[in-house]
Amino acid sequence: MPIVTCALVLACLALFAGVDPVLLEWNREAIEKGEVWRLWTGHFTHYSLRHVLLDGAFALLAGSLAERELGARFLLVLLTLASTAIGVVLMFATHLDTYRGLSGLGMALAGAAAAAWWSRSPGSRRPILVLVAALAVKLALEAGGWSPNQAGLPPGVGIAWQAHLAGVALGAVGGLLAIRGRVRGG
Repeated sequence: MPIVTCALVLACLALFAGVDPVLLEWNREAIEKGEVWRLWTGHFTHYSLRHVLLDGAFALLAGSLAERELGARFLLVLLTLASTAIGVVLMFATHLDTYRGLSGLGMALAGAAAAAWWSRSPGSRRPILVLVAALAVKLALEAGGWSPNQAGLPPGVGIAWQAHLAGVALGAVGGLLAIRGRVRGG
């Protein structure tokens, strides 16, 4: 059972049900005033029930695969590092005032799962390349300002593609490093 992944998704659902997300969202102005915990807590807040369910389902799928291949301890380290890095990366997205969602961390989990799959199943590399190409197109379209609202975001709230890009890159690198460490006797 993917305990870390399940705990992550359950935490998001619990916060959605019981906490005003404005108190914990990634908020540029609040972070600049010293509320640095928002670099991490913004990943656990969502705009709508649909948003938390879609993000949670994606994270559950990707995280279950990554946790099975790389272990719970690896996932804890990855999620800690990725949540920090994504929070900081978003500070460079000067047009972004607020951010909520698990999608950046979900992308980190997907990157880690893909890296593990790539390393352990050389015969499956073509499907992985197709998925990577589709993701690249998706990110390019989002970066260019085109992103149909399929994520349950309210009107006027765009997708923070920077969180997705940072997440998948960190997850892939982390996954490859973890696999290499194990192959070399780590």
